[in-house]
Amino acid sequence: MMIFKTLAAAALFGLVASTTIPNAANANVCEGDCGQWTGMEKQLARPLPSSVPFKACFEDAAERYDVPQRLLVAIAAGESDFNPLAVSSAGAIGVMQIMWPITARHLGVGNKSRLFDACQNIHAGARYFKELLERYNGNAHHALAAYNMGPERVKQGAIPAHGKRYSDYIYRRYLELDTVKSNPLYLFEVDNGRVADRWMRVLRRQFPTTHFSTRRGSSGQIQIVAHSDRNTANLMRHVNSIFYPES
Repeated sequence: MMIFKTLAAAALFGLVASTTIPNAANANVCEGDCGQWTGMEKQLARPLPSSVPFKACFEDAAERYDVPQRLLVAIAAGESDFNPLAVSSAGAIGVMQIMWPITARHLGVGNKSRLFDACQNIHAGARYFKELLERYNGNAHHALAAYNMGPERVKQGAIPAHGKRYSDYIYRRYLELDTVKSNPLYLFEVDNGRVADRWMRVLRRQFPTTHFSTRRGSSGQIQIVAHSDRNTANLMRHVNSIFYPES
């Protein structure tokens, strides 16, 4: 499931006071309206399951920006199901669904193609979520609502109903993390089986230890997916370089 969002430039700045809670390194008790996240600080900092796609990228980003790593992964699961090629109708891109161009450029990503790199996208999302946590004094419930709706629409003690539903949705995705399966990994889709067969021959030569297969997507096109017990980051970077070369 992918949640679409709109962000305005003015929404990226300012400070709204809320409650005092946790970051990854300093787990305090949440006060005020924390939604489902009350008392969750220590659980959110637990190690990630080995099955989480791009696990090393999430761990690095969580450490660098001091955000709870399981919460970061839950956002990615809810936003894109870990699909680095996901693009929403509103223009949100990649694993963390970073809006192009306003939010991306605010986060220091000036080249659109970089958002299709899973690790760079995850780092951008972690940086943005850290900003939101600081804006709301560590309140994850408020920060999640703002991640989805834009911070200009989330005020202290007045989270819109849609923001609350989004926070609850991310909480449900958090509860599923220990059952996350990294396979199959969606790569891209093509118009017909003949084109898909040609692509699979190319990919099998490049990545002989990875199994590739096809499935029919809801749009009727043929999706190419990868099955591998190994880290798929190199595979995704290769695919991204084909479709989204640096300009």
